[in-house]
Amino acid sequence: MKKLVSLLLAVCMIAVCSVAFAMPKNVTYANTVRFLQALEAADINYSYLGIDQDDDEHVRLTFDDDIKVNFFFTEDNEECNIRIWNLVELNPDSIEEAYRICNELNYNYKFCAFYVDTSDNTVTMSMDLILRDSDDVGDICYEALVRALRIYQNGHEALLAVAK
Repeated sequence: MKKLVSLLLAVCMIAVCSVAFAMPKNVTYANTVRFLQALEAADINYSYLGIDQDDDEHVRLTFDDDIKVNFFFTEDNEECNIRIWNLVELNPDSIEEAYRICNELNYNYKFCAFYVDTSDNTVTMSMDLILRDSDDVGDICYEALVRALRIYQNGHEALLAVAK
């Protein structure tokens, strides 16, 4: 957890070491461009995964090699869906307890949801943002990233009790 806290602090501040990023030329949606500009200004590495089968533009940030934060921007620039899959792999005997913990987390945190994915016995965290095509979208999505990582940390700790 110390690594995650350190990572969170690093995300909140501009990195000391500058890394040269080059935004991919095929980024299509204006809000995706704005978010990538905010990430580049903060020297945060990302993977641009292009437009998926749902016509969402997909950006992934990876922390500690196993925390993958996925951003999906819609073509109309009106929303961004954030997903962190596989917070924990659940012990099959602990599914009911996982539901209880997720309900408690959902009660305590605004703007996001935790849910049990019974197809693979894992927990997912989701956060959905309502946006407009505006200049402050990069800042809004960057703040959502910071908030999502904080909530992830607390949710992950709570869910370890039911993990494999």
